[in-house]
Amino acid sequence: MMLKQFFDNTRAVIFAVLVHIALLAMLIVTLDWTPKPGASPEVEVVRAVAVDERQVEAELQRLRQAEERSREQEEARQRRLQEQASRTQKMREEEEQRLAETRREVAERQARAEAERERLSRLQDEQLALAAERAAEEKRLAEVEAERTIVTEQKRKAELERQQIKEESRKAAAEKARIEEESRKAAAEKARIEEESRKAAAEKARIEEESRKAAAEKARIEEEGRKAAAEKARIEEEKRKAAAEKARMEEEKRRAAAEKARLEEAQRQAEDDKRRQDMELAMQAELAEEARDLERRSRELRAEYFNQYIGDIKARVQRFWLRPPGVPGGLKCKIRVTQIPGGEVVRAEVIQGSGNPAFDRSVEAAVLKASPLPRPKDASLFDREIVFIFEPED
Repeated sequence: MMLKQFFDNTRAVIFAVLVHIALLAMLIVTLDWTPKPGASPEVEVVRAVAVDERQVEAELQRLRQAEERSREQEEARQRRLQEQASRTQKMREEEEQRLAETRREVAERQARAEAERERLSRLQDEQLALAAERAAEEKRLAEVEAERTIVTEQKRKAELERQQIKEESRKAAAEKARIEEESRKAAAEKARIEEESRKAAAEKARIEEESRKAAAEKARIEEEGRKAAAEKARIEEEKRKAAAEKARMEEEKRRAAAEKARLEEAQRQAEDDKRRQDMELAMQAELAEEARDLERRSRELRAEYFNQYIGDIKARVQRFWLRPPGVPGGLKCKIRVTQIPGGEVVRAEVIQGSGNPAFDRSVEAAVLKASPLPRPKDASLFDREIVFIFEPED
């Protein structure tokens, strides 16, 4: 706004000066400078001649039109500058938003990487514990193998005992059949005796004798029945022992199967751990690659922000630069600027001139007028001494 007012006031002053110059020129042209004959040399008469108002008005109209065209051109240039400034501001805001998003992603990736490192540390501890447990497990497996050998020998002995028990059971069954046959015969004999007792009431003496014999036979049979019962009890005890031995063998077999299942589970767990470790190594490699990409993007962003920072400084110097009279276009120079953290310029020095001293001095003056200089988006990009090439827009 101040720059626009400056240009407006300058144009008004120039316009007024041009009007006065035009009027003075017309006045001089219309004066009669020829001497009159017979006039006294001591007296010089100046006669005013009327100025043609139409010529003055035409000149004024021409000057107004020139001024109007200049003003329109200046307004158009100002509009272009404002549009360019708006686009630049929009690009800055978008870049700041993109940078904030990038920083947030970097922070999240770093947090995930830290969590992953902690998880890997825990996994290493677990693997050490697993290795110790695996050594203990191998020792226990050796003991189990020794026990398995013992169990195999016990199974062989138990099989021999089982065959012996089977043979004794077969003999006991045969003995039981014999006893049952004798019992059946005894029952038949008893029936026969009873039948004869009923029929032979007259033969009481004979029957009594037969009864005594029958009683003796019955006693023998009962004794044999008692012996058979004892044998049966023995056989039942043998069966019970065989069943207990079979149950013990089944329990040993179940324990061996459980041990085998546990070993298979341990092996499967070890394979799962190896697969998980391979996945974690692959993930670590991927995270390292992502970290390298982030580092590269950070360097690119830093270079981009530095170029934008230098561009902002050039643009500000461009606004304060005034082309010296007689200086041609297409000139450029390298200038070194010393500043303090607030952006205030302490010194400006052209270190590679353009070949035109007036141009070089105007650039140094523009840098001093542009103080304070714009600040970078990233404070780490600030440098007390910066060097850039100034090439004004023609």
